Amino acid sequence: MSTSGEQEFLKMYTNLNETQCDNVPNSPRVFISYSHDSNKHKENVFRLSEHLRREGVDCNIDQYETSPPKGWIQWMINQIEEADFVLIVCTENYEKRFKGKDEIGKGRGVKWEGAIITQELYYSEANNKCIPIVFSPEDSEYIPSILKSATYYVLNMEEINDETYDELYARLTYQKLVIKPDIGELRLITPKYCSSSVSTQKEEGEIAESNQKPMIGKLRKIIPEPQSSKIHETFTSLSNEKIENSEDENHFKRENAEKIIEKVVRPLRDYAKYIKLYFENGDYILNLENKAINLNLKFDGCEFIRICEESNRFRLKDENLVFIYKRDEILNTNMPQIISHLENYREHFIALKTTIESLNISNIPTSFESDIAILIGKENGKSALEEDERKEEFLFKLYATVITGKGTFGGHVWATTLKCKKSKEVLKIIKKDPYSNETFTKIEYLKNKIIFNVTELINELNELDEELQNAYCL
Repeated sequence: MSTSGEQEFLKMYTNLNETQCDNVPNSPRVFISYSHDSNKHKENVFRLSEHLRREGVDCNIDQYETSPPKGWIQWMINQIEEADFVLIVCTENYEKRFKGKDEIGKGRGVKWEGAIITQELYYSEANNKCIPIVFSPEDSEYIPSILKSATYYVLNMEEINDETYDELYARLTYQKLVIKPDIGELRLITPKYCSSSVSTQKEEGEIAESNQKPMIGKLRKIIPEPQSSKIHETFTSLSNEKIENSEDENHFKRENAEKIIEKVVRPLRDYAKYIKLYFENGDYILNLENKAINLNLKFDGCEFIRICEESNRFRLKDENLVFIYKRDEILNTNMPQIISHLENYREHFIALKTTIESLNISNIPTSFESDIAILIGKENGKSALEEDERKEEFLFKLYATVITGKGTFGGHVWATTLKCKKSKEVLKIIKKDPYSNETFTKIEYLKNKIIFNVTELINELNELDEELQNAYCL
């Protein structure tokens, strides 16, 4: 037999659950958007989806599909549009792809989903659907900027049923973890009077009137202080204020220097090293690993500009980068030179991009094929080039990789062998043609200029980093 107290508790608990679940849909629909960072990451997403489905949520992920009948793009659009909620698993890779900054051909799914989600938020003018989640606290910095104002959840995938998961589950199922109590009756307060001259006698149970004015008293006479004492006090006050302002200014400069190093100096330096390596290795060229006979670059020339703009310390004026913080002498001295290196890089990059992306099969000299056939030699009276149905494609790839300095490429044996073992001979053939020779010279010049620009930028940023750290004891 249960006690009366237990019965009362059970009755209250039942009423509470009924109150919470009045608006819970039969099965809310959820879609999880994430990047394929690693097998462990994919497994965590799968475990989260399975857990939600077991608890009554119609959760969907791409791992449940092999090949959607209408294609992946339409499938992604349908999932986001039909979902009650979209869980966005934020990582460094996801944010990069959400912004469309990853290499061409990588992370297409997230790029598409990011574009669809951004468009939906733009037109809805509110976010009632997209929920950022992370699997580690460190990943919270990679929440896309358009979602930073939203509530996010740090999920422990080692123990899914924790407090944070319950908060997320309550939100997905329109339940409340905390019930707002009913409003009680107002409590009456007996007012206090400012002056004894005002009568406070009231009949018992009657509420006294509030806001009554006190009687006006006599004027108070002020005895003036000696003037010299007043001057001393004023001077002391001003001196203290100046010291405090000086300390505040130094503190502000120190904090700003830390932010400059974190948001500008190190990101610019890291990206400059990354770009330098690609240009030195010749791996800045795309579209030579597939059947396309055209060239594209891995970068767009605006990478450094984006880093500077996102730091909120720069702005673009008439397409020129301007440093907008002027309160630090060290930064004012160094920033013009850094901006100059950035602008030189961009100028040379645009010139290189224009030159390389204009190259096509029509640029190959008319004698190139016959000269290459001679270089290959003949076996049983026939050249490997004559029998190759894709000779046009691989002649262009051979021509393009040699003229741009790109490393190896995938292709038929005769083409890849010439690239690996006889690049110098192929270059001599190319340079016989005046246009090709001029193009090769221009590409080499611009490529070396870019490497020089980023090297100078790295050195300048190293010096600024060291100078700021020494000046502000960072």
